[in-house]
Amino acid sequence: MKTTIILILLLISTGYTQWNSIYTPTPEGDLPFAVAKGNSNTVDLNGNCYVTGFVNEFSWSSKDIVTIKYNSSGDTAWVRTYNGSANADDEGTAVTTDALGNVYVTGYASVTFKYYDVILLKYSADGSLLWAKTYGITGSYREDRALSISLDEFCNIYITGYGTGSDGGKDIIISKYDKDGYRKWTRLEDGAYNYNAEGHGIVVDRSGNICITGFVQTQYNGDDIIVNKYNSSGLLIWSTTYNNNNYNEEDKAWGIVVDETDNIYISGHTTINSSMQNTDALTLKLNSSGTLLWEAVYNGTGNEEDRAWGIVVDTDGSIFIGGYTTAADFNQNYLTVKYDSEGSQQWVAEYNGTGNGEDYANAIGIVVNNGIKSIVVTGASWGTEYNHDYATVKYDITTGEQTNASRFSMTGYSDDIATDLAILDNVVCITGYSELIFENSSGNSSIVTQNLNWGTSSELSSLVNIPVNFSLNQNYPNPFNPTTTIDFSLPNSALVKMVIYDILGKQVDVLINQNLSSGRHKITFNAAKLSSGIYFYELTTSDGFRSVKKMNLIK
Repeated sequence: MKTTIILILLLISTGYTQWNSIYTPTPEGDLPFAVAKGNSNTVDLNGNCYVTGFVNEFSWSSKDIVTIKYNSSGDTAWVRTYNGSANADDEGTAVTTDALGNVYVTGYASVTFKYYDVILLKYSADGSLLWAKTYGITGSYREDRALSISLDEFCNIYITGYGTGSDGGKDIIISKYDKDGYRKWTRLEDGAYNYNAEGHGIVVDRSGNICITGFVQTQYNGDDIIVNKYNSSGLLIWSTTYNNNNYNEEDKAWGIVVDETDNIYISGHTTINSSMQNTDALTLKLNSSGTLLWEAVYNGTGNEEDRAWGIVVDTDGSIFIGGYTTAADFNQNYLTVKYDSEGSQQWVAEYNGTGNGEDYANAIGIVVNNGIKSIVVTGASWGTEYNHDYATVKYDITTGEQTNASRFSMTGYSDDIATDLAILDNVVCITGYSELIFENSSGNSSIVTQNLNWGTSSELSSLVNIPVNFSLNQNYPNPFNPTTTIDFSLPNSALVKMVIYDILGKQVDVLINQNLSSGRHKITFNAAKLSSGIYFYELTTSDGFRSVKKMNLIK
């Protein structure tokens, strides 16, 4: 019997198992087994880990969105499922949180047995469903799906994916919702030839603009990478496409990040030799105006299929991609490549699993351990039991030398696939799923969270970006009553102090006075004991950075 397990792997510090947490749905009715998969995860500012995907425990044809919150000790805080109005297939594809602990899940939901709409859910920190919103493009048949999600500093939500239009083709969907779930605008994109198009990544830059990437079909049935930039009102600022050497073959983008100066970085793959039908891993850098600054192509020793899924940018402008490459023996290995800010290749690292078979990395991040940075990739690696294991590999950021590798198999006879990686402060959260083959009358499918430790105390940077400069942002909301959120960026570890002053310059509170790691940080200020008025917050660091901003408390 075959069943599927959602697996979340949580790493803190060193690499030894700290705890496991298992969620086991129970098959109902005549269903002999239940199926669950984890697609996306995130970590909040308190170290809580969230995963979303789907669970099927009631019928052969129906799966529901499942969202799970684990606390920092590995205890299950809550589990929520969402069943669309048609009682058919629903799936969560991306999840994120805000500074207040609210949880946002997107994906797709069934509205009739013929239609699937984009779904956006908001849960409170305690798991209460605050609202659920669906959106579908009008058409005779709809298969609309959201695949990526991002928030801005005001907790506006942006999603991208694709939908089926009245002509039967796919259009990229880009939508903005406010924090109360009202859809502010939606933009559709189907490329120059009005053929199929899909959106796979979305980010908000430091100027509040929205950047999306994906691919559009060309008139000769090839695919071009597309990158669009919109302002917060939904106005298209620019749109650009990428086609390597004008081959009418497959060029696709999967990952997108931005740096502190609003440069845009894309990971994906491109077809170099159309006669051989092989793809190479691709990295693009565009400036804030959409001009292509450079492209970097990696072709593995097997001269076959190479692809880049994840991408991350370091403080010095170095870029790292993670994916897979075909080796000379035609097996697939983890691929990790470092480029400098000008696009020159610095090192290449491959990881061949213990079974010398198919290995592919799905996510990548940067770890900072006592000031020493490392690259971490995770995915699925072929093991000695002739199935995949979770494999998380750490590399020296300067040399690319492998410094650690952690493997995990649920039973030894399971196919374990890590799909996503989230890093924040001293928490690494890995999610995915395990497919089990065993004789069991209940055929349960479980979600497993495992906490690992990797040696010495470590600080972990954000998965998406490490800031280039110090910065202190305007609090939000502003005016506020009585709480507001303040976020700031540190390009390196530093002693940080944040102090609140009243209008006369009197110190009224100290929010932070400690060493913090590089990355983006958020803190909530509660002014319940203060009276209405103008206040100032000051950020100082041991590096000499100082910034002051004003906020308005209205009760």
